[in-house]
Amino acid sequence: MYEELAEAIVREIGGEENIAGLTHCVTRLRFILKDESLINEEGMKSIKGVAGMVKSYGQTQVIIGTHVADVYKAVCKAAHIGTASEEAPKQTVKVHRNPLQHFISIMTDVFAPFYSVIAACGILKGILPLLAAAGVLSDTSGTYTILYSLADGFFYYMPILLAYTASKRFDLPVVEGLVIGAGLLYPNLLSASTAVHDSLFGIPVIMPPGGDYTTTAVPIIVAIGFAAWMEQKYVRYIPEMIRAFAVPLITCTVTFVLTILVIGPAATGVTHILSFVLGKLEDLNKLVYGGILGLIWQLVLMFGLHYAVLPIVMNNFATLGYDTTLASTFGCNFAQIGAILAIRLKTKDRELKKRCFPSLFPASVGIIEPAIYGVTLRSRTT
Repeated sequence: MYEELAEAIVREIGGEENIAGLTHCVTRLRFILKDESLINEEGMKSIKGVAGMVKSYGQTQVIIGTHVADVYKAVCKAAHIGTASEEAPKQTVKVHRNPLQHFISIMTDVFAPFYSVIAACGILKGILPLLAAAGVLSDTSGTYTILYSLADGFFYYMPILLAYTASKRFDLPVVEGLVIGAGLLYPNLLSASTAVHDSLFGIPVIMPPGGDYTTTAVPIIVAIGFAAWMEQKYVRYIPEMIRAFAVPLITCTVTFVLTILVIGPAATGVTHILSFVLGKLEDLNKLVYGGILGLIWQLVLMFGLHYAVLPIVMNNFATLGYDTTLASTFGCNFAQIGAILAIRLKTKDRELKKRCFPSLFPASVGIIEPAIYGVTLRSRTT
C-alpha cells in the first residue's frame, strides 16, 4: 500500500546504505543517518504523503501522520532492514551534541515508543472518573477496578517498561535492564513495607517522595545508562568460561545497589527540583505561565523536543497526583482544531480539504503534528 512512498523516502534520504538506524513515534519516522549531507530535502518535502522533515539532535525526522507505523514497515522492507517495531534505536553513529541535546536525544529515544500508549492510557484514566461522576459506573464496581488497572498499569510499572527501551538505547542486554527495573518495584520496596528502607549495608536509604519507585521515569533511565557504561568497561576482564552468569550478576547487583543508594535519590531529586521550580513559576502568575507554555508549545513540537518534558510530567503525577504543565498546552490543540475547520470551510484546494478531517481527531486527543505539518504550516501566509 505504501511501497511507492517508502521507496521515495529511502531514495531521498540518501539510499539504504545511508541509514544507520530507524524507528518511529506517533507521527514521524526517525532516521539516524551516516551522512546527513546526502539528504535531498526539497525532494523529500515534495513527496506526496510526506508532511515535512525536521533535523533535530542527530535525528532526521520525516513527518508522515498517524499511519506512520504502516509506512515504517514499508520503509524497512524497501531499505532491507529488520523491523524493530517501535524499539529505541541504538546509537551506532557518533553525533556531536552538547549536554542538553544529548539529554533530549535520550528522552526522545526512550519515550517515543510509548507516546501513543501514554495517550491511550491517559484517556482511559480520564474517562473512568467521568463515567463515575456521571453515575454511569460506580468507582467501587469490579468493572471500574479492572479497567482502571489497565489504565494505571502502564504508569505503575513504568520503570520496567522504560528499562526495555533504555536498554535498547544504551546497548545493554535487555534482560539485565528488565531485572533492574523489576527490582525497583519488588513488593518489599513499596511504600507499604517501610521497614526494609532503613538501611543498605548500614547506609540510610532515601526513597522518592511517593515512598517507592512506581510511576518514576528518570531513575531507571539513568540506572540503565550507568549499567551499560559500567558493563562495557569491565566485561573484557571477565573470563569467558564464567562470563555468561558473572556479567549479569555484577551488572545487576552493582547497578541496583547504587540506584537505591545514589542514582535513584539523585535523579529523583533533580526531577523534583525542576518540578518545584516550574510550580513556583506557575504560582507567580498562572495566566502568564500558561500563556508562555502555550505560545512556545507548537515550536517545541515542531522540533521534536516535547519528550524532554515527559519526565517532569511523570514526576508531577507521582509526587503530586496531578500535572498542570501539559494542561497549559491544550490551547494549542484547540487553536489547531479551529484553524483546520476554518481552512476546510474557506479553501478551494481539494487536496488541502482532504487533509483537514484526518487531522481533526488526532488533534482532539493531543496529537497535533498531522495538523501542523499536513495543514496549517503549509497554509501559512507569511
